[in-house]
Amino acid sequence: STTPVLGPADLQPGDVLLHMGKGELSRLIAWVGDSQYSHAAMVYDDSQLIEAATVGVRLAPLAQRAQMAATFDWIDIYRPSRLDAADHDPLLAALRAASMIYLGRPYPMTSLLVLGVTCAVRNKLPGDRDLRRVLRMALDLVIRNDPGQVVCSELVYRGFDEATTTPAHELRLPVISR
Repeated sequence: STTPVLGPADLQPGDVLLHMGKGELSRLIAWVGDSQYSHAAMVYDDSQLIEAATVGVRLAPLAQRAQMAATFDWIDIYRPSRLDAADHDPLLAALRAASMIYLGRPYPMTSLLVLGVTCAVRNKLPGDRDLRRVLRMALDLVIRNDPGQVVCSELVYRGFDEATTTPAHELRLPVISR
């Protein structure tokens, strides 16, 4: 069986688009993040996505992303099941409102080298699990959390996590460490 190919008309607001770009930079980003993806964005409405790009957090046309398909090895779609519930509209409105807080915030280009080295070391440490955990915690303390800047995966995570819901954090995406 083959994987279905979806177009912009198949996407729904709240869908997360997980990209793997072509080229060395995309491979490096995926390696540093210990991931098969190099970029993340979220479908904002029927015609736009929201993403943190090198120009900053922006809204971009979905149709434009479809035209850029040749620049990506693949774009996977993650559809959180919690957005399929009967209360879809209020949850989606909260998600959009949380995401819009970040519109225009810059991408931390000057921190990418430090972030890359830190992530590479943090995710690739040999040794036992407890030693890796302690070293990861120490490295996390070294990285300055600057809420004035945001990377693509952080934008998607924060949009879901910071959506005003009852109970709080109802849309928080799971974070898996391995």
